[in-house]
Amino acid sequence: MGKFKSNSPLTNYRIFGKMQLGRMIFARVTLGGVYLQPILWIIVIAAALLLGAGAFYGITLSRAAKTKSSNSVFTPIPSTDAERIGHAANALSAIIKCRTVSRDNPLDNDASEWVKLRDRLRRDFPLTHKTLAREIISDYSLLYIWKSDDSEGEPLLLSAHIDVADADGEWEYPPFDGVISDGYVWGRGTLDCKCSIIAMLEAVETLLERGFKPKRDIYLAFSHDQESGTAGALALARFFADRNLSFYMILDEGGWVTRGLLPIRVPVAQVGIAEKGRMRVKLSVDTNGGHASLPPRHTSVGLLSEAIARVEYRPYKARLTSVVVSQLKNVIYVLPFRWRYALANLPLTNKTLIKLCSNEERLNPLVRSTVAAVRFDGGSSGNVLPGEASAFLDIRLLHGDSGEGILQFIRDMVSGLGVFAEDIGTVPPSDISERKCEQFNVVKECILDVFGSIEISPSLTITSTCSRQYEQFCPFVYRFSPFTLTPVDQSRLHGRGEGVRVDSLGLAISFYRELIEKVCE
Repeated sequence: MGKFKSNSPLTNYRIFGKMQLGRMIFARVTLGGVYLQPILWIIVIAAALLLGAGAFYGITLSRAAKTKSSNSVFTPIPSTDAERIGHAANALSAIIKCRTVSRDNPLDNDASEWVKLRDRLRRDFPLTHKTLAREIISDYSLLYIWKSDDSEGEPLLLSAHIDVADADGEWEYPPFDGVISDGYVWGRGTLDCKCSIIAMLEAVETLLERGFKPKRDIYLAFSHDQESGTAGALALARFFADRNLSFYMILDEGGWVTRGLLPIRVPVAQVGIAEKGRMRVKLSVDTNGGHASLPPRHTSVGLLSEAIARVEYRPYKARLTSVVVSQLKNVIYVLPFRWRYALANLPLTNKTLIKLCSNEERLNPLVRSTVAAVRFDGGSSGNVLPGEASAFLDIRLLHGDSGEGILQFIRDMVSGLGVFAEDIGTVPPSDISERKCEQFNVVKECILDVFGSIEISPSLTITSTCSRQYEQFCPFVYRFSPFTLTPVDQSRLHGRGEGVRVDSLGLAISFYRELIEKVCE
């Protein structure tokens, strides 16, 4: 025991224990006449070979990644002329000035702004409004129908929304001025998603000027309240149902062309083949209230704050879904080595991959249902303790998670605080659309035609879109916004300083024009 001497008896004991454990594992002992030592060595060798194979595969992918990265050059093809792009930028600027902010209570909306927007679209796209039929749905949603003289096959549906989130705080350029400066159009809705509406209509206007005749009908559906509800999209869905429509393909807002979402150096077009569900939970507490000069140990606001802190401190359990694994494997060649290694050795490395995603702010929502506090109500005076207070949580449901399970998780988290949690509205995750099909290939071809040789990945859309209401009419639903975004641009979505690059607007026009031509010729 002399060689195990140490200042700490506990250290000596641990070292001796480890030596004894090693002797026990590799000792030539028998169990029922069967030698264990050879079996243990076989397990060790097999594990080493497996890890070595994974490392070799990762190195091979690393070499392929260098080749792939050198070939994956961002070379967009600006096939839209400068005059057309300038017209689109001015048209987008004009509708940004229409304050179509949709709020939870429709009575709080200024209906005249929606009327101003549709009148402006009529002025800026005269040929479109002369040729296409226009329906006003549910008072404010818009539906344009381009009828084919000789319809062949099911129609194409392109979707977007004309309302925007509210804007607060200090902006460099006022959120509803539609300023065009520094190569951008600035303002609320320039990215989400009035830009798509302008690009679609500009593409249609261009094709009409060229005398294009579609071989199938084309529908452009613009809902009016996507940011606050689903009334517009549901009314449009009823319109489609009343006419027994089914669509060849549905394309809505969704992923972008960007370098910043995944931890890679090359641009990737994220084409959503599914979207997360959405759930809203109300937390409420009821106390006696009182005067602020004589507060109880725990006030209603304090209890709710504790409840929210608990929910934020402990995220819901994370796991991998088939959509996310597919999304990552599709760009495996251009991911960092540790990501490639984890993907190459699934399912043994499930936990490693989940941890990698969880540590990335933009990827964390891909592996778990997220819970976010979005509103706090309580109190009306500076010296009165509110008896009742409430908070609202916005939850985005991952495929495989249920609203009931999330609600029970929240109730467990706030247990003992006297806080009541209730579900005030749940929309489950969408269906998962096929990606090995003609429709998805058409989208890919259009992306490559317009944006050049870039990576294209089927992805999970973490936001809500109107297309969730249209799934009954088509199994091929894709979510893609054909605009190039920098990481800074992405951070401005629903934030301050939202803006879209003017040249990116030109690429989007080219994409929609290509798509209409490929699908409808």
